[in-house]
Amino acid sequence: MPPKQKFIILGAGINGLSCAYRLHQRYPDAHLEIISDRFSPDTTSDVAAGLWEPFLLGDTPTELVRKWSHESYHYFHDLWRSGRADECGISLVPYVAVTAKVDGLEEPIWKDFAFGYGELSAQRLDELGREHGVKYVSGNEFVTFTCEPTRLLQFYTSALQRSTGVTFRRQKITTLGEILPAADTVPNAIVINCLGLGSSQVLGDDGGSLAATRGQIRRVEAPWMFQVLISDAGYVIPNTGAVTLGGTKQKGDCDLLVREGDSEGISRGCCALVPGLGRAPVVGDLVGLRPTRSSVRLELEWIDGVVPVVHNYGHGGGGITLAWGCAGHVLSLVQPLINGPGSKL
Repeated sequence: MPPKQKFIILGAGINGLSCAYRLHQRYPDAHLEIISDRFSPDTTSDVAAGLWEPFLLGDTPTELVRKWSHESYHYFHDLWRSGRADECGISLVPYVAVTAKVDGLEEPIWKDFAFGYGELSAQRLDELGREHGVKYVSGNEFVTFTCEPTRLLQFYTSALQRSTGVTFRRQKITTLGEILPAADTVPNAIVINCLGLGSSQVLGDDGGSLAATRGQIRRVEAPWMFQVLISDAGYVIPNTGAVTLGGTKQKGDCDLLVREGDSEGISRGCCALVPGLGRAPVVGDLVGLRPTRSSVRLELEWIDGVVPVVHNYGHGGGGITLAWGCAGHVLSLVQPLINGPGSKL
């Protein structure tokens, strides 16, 4: 009898666990080993606001962003409709974005499949402008999903832990050489690299200019807030457990310490949108480093011509938005490696 298929997944953030979950669904008899130095609630994904909206994706091809984000949008809708919204931290919420910048908002590439997309009328812009004390020039609205990352990560982790074929290992990977010998000894091992920023150290310069973009947020208790608001001053994103106020976008900044100046700026900007947030109890201030890159890297590479490695990293500010769709793309790259196209274990 041939040995079981083995997948070695590097990274346990939203992309790593999305891949693990989808691979386990597709190949339930395979052995999965998930290796990471951090697990939820201590991953970068846990800091994310969890808003479905493609963001900071560089020059990633439009057709891929549309495909991946559409799959994730549909997946969140399925979770919401099936009664798993609370378990997975999914909320269906109205979204409004406005800007006072002369160029206005870019036309979204996803507007044809997001529920209820439309441009704000001049009257609505004037109303919001009077509320916020700003003269807005453009805006849009639609219905989107927010996903509290920690809950979804816990959902995936619990599902995977129920299988005897899945193991979790806490280890910091600094080079692919650390896991390749183990992979090489299993003739059908496939490595899935979802290390995010860690890929920079593991792979060196991969030509994609992988860099950190620092994001600081504040979480508050405001259970009366049910709408996403985005403006030049900041953003307000309700989740199931708290409301996320943000935020910073500081490229090349790797400081993980909370900065009081950033906290004050976030509070000031968001209170200009919704003054009542100034009275909301503060849950905490958090910092995460987005793995920004010239474009998402999702491709198959053969190491030493022997070990297949599927790279899946560089999702910028769109990790939650793209994770489910990208995991599906990983499946499409893996499938031909396992007994040929269309095969099943």
